[in-house]
Formats: sequence, structure tokens, C-alpha cells
Amino acid sequence: MKPEHLARAAFEGMLCGLADALDVLRGRGVEVRRVFLLGPAAELPAVQAAAPSLFGTQVVVPQPADYAAIGAARQAAWALGASQGTLDARTPPAWQGAAAQVLEPGEELAVGQAVRQQFVSVREQTHPGALRP
Repeated sequence: MKPEHLARAAFEGMLCGLADALDVLRGRGVEVRRVFLLGPAAELPAVQAAAPSLFGTQVVVPQPADYAAIGAARQAAWALGASQGTLDARTPPAWQGAAAQVLEPGEELAVGQAVRQQFVSVREQTHPGALRP
């Protein structure tokens, strides 16, 4: 097996595992309109190319940042503003969103769904019934 094929299989396996989680959510009535990819893997062109077709939905890749720290700082600012009476405690402030790349499944959707079918087949052989309701 060529190294590039092994790398692609690793990315597809990771993304198919995430797609399994999306399927569980969908099976429970959650409408998945888009998925945000964060972290170092989200920056990889191979991941960005494969994710929309494997997930079957729009994928948003925000610019890299420390979103946990940003969220904590925003929450602290909101709490402080609410305690000082300058912000409404029931309504979060409108924060400017990060610049992001938006990716659509497009013409590759059929390819992604075929990869998902293969992944599900192997998963069911390896772990029968792992994702049954």
C-alpha cells in the first residue's frame, strides 16, 4: 500500500467515525445543517476535501484560534456586564464571528456516501450492532 493511500484511509476513517456520531444525532431527530471542524486536522486539505461528502452536509472551518479561551472570556465579559447592569443576563451579546471557510458536499457527495457504506460494512463486521438504537 502506498503511503498516500494509507494517509487517506486514516483521514477517511477518522471522518467516518464522526459521521457515525452525526447519524446517531440524525436518528434521534436532530437536524444537522452544518458541522464545524476545529483543530489542526481541520486545516489539512485532505480533511477539508473529504469531510463535506462524508458528512453529507455543509462543513465550516473557522480560522485557527483558541476558541475555548475566547468563549470563556466572552462568557466572563457577559457575566460581568450583567452584574453591572450594562448587559441583559437573558440575552447573550452579539459577538463577531470568526472568518471561516464554508465547504459544501457538491459533486463528491456520491463518492463520500460510497466510502461511508464501505466503512459501515467493515464496522458492522468488526463490531456488530455497535450503533443500533
